[in-house]
Amino acid sequence: MKLAAVDEETAIFTHRNILYIAKCVEGGTVEPLFTPPAEDKVEKDVCSALSVSSDRKKIVFSFSTTKQNYILDYDASSKSVTVSERFKTSKRILGHQFRDGKLFYCDGWGEVVEHGGSPVLGHVSLVNGFFFSSDGDHIVSFDRDEKVRISNFPVASDIRAYGLGHTEFVSAAVEVSGHILSGSGDGHLRLWSMDGDCAAAYDVGLPVLAIEGGAAGFLVVMDRESGDAEVRPYEVNDNTITVGETVAKGFDIARCGETSFVLSEEAVGVIGGASVALGEQFGVDLSLKEAVAAQWKHASFPAKRARMEDE
Repeated sequence: MKLAAVDEETAIFTHRNILYIAKCVEGGTVEPLFTPPAEDKVEKDVCSALSVSSDRKKIVFSFSTTKQNYILDYDASSKSVTVSERFKTSKRILGHQFRDGKLFYCDGWGEVVEHGGSPVLGHVSLVNGFFFSSDGDHIVSFDRDEKVRISNFPVASDIRAYGLGHTEFVSAAVEVSGHILSGSGDGHLRLWSMDGDCAAAYDVGLPVLAIEGGAAGFLVVMDRESGDAEVRPYEVNDNTITVGETVAKGFDIARCGETSFVLSEEAVGVIGGASVALGEQFGVDLSLKEAVAAQWKHASFPAKRARMEDE
């Protein structure tokens, strides 16, 4: 249910407790890349976060219920991984980022934590994700209580501003030319200055599940009732947001360089390019629609209830 990219032809994704690798070219293949050892008891668990470092040499793979996590060393030439580190956390990890070779993650208690160190910042609600600004001076985090937070870094307790205006949980955010583009369950995209001023807004009409890109890229929107998800292109220009028509069906997107990938129930592939069918390869119904619909239901929980579930 999670997707990431390791190069411009290759994506990785999770199904249940296994990490797969897909060569997204004509005649491409899907193969298992990593299966956790039996002693870790994650065979009935699902992935809560999947990330790849900017140099494409590290993969981080986290589980929801067992809170088991893996840092994998990825060898691009052999398309294989070795386990660099296994560790467990007391709370479920919801997202990862690398900075200066260090791993940071946000967890089910509303904190962003440096791996092996102390919490960097905390929200009063669960943090859905975060990223470091391109200038390295800020950390931007977003939560289930409708907020985008811009904090100074490395002293993240020094909050520069909040972006306030969404009316439901903030599901995704990316940097766009010194601004922040956020998407929410309220069906809107908002463009924020680093001082928390809303420079533009766009009504997509459906809850936003994911955003991938910068000034131009793709977003995933999803109908809560049907569970159908689709990919649409977006562009930000002169503080104006535009969103195009649907270009693909899919629940998650990832990007490497100029290549964007999409994961759907039927296939994984390059948006507008080659894809690899999954149903025939796996011989099973992936049931991604049901899994993602359940994720949306959980994302809509009040913070207190969601915290109780993570305890």
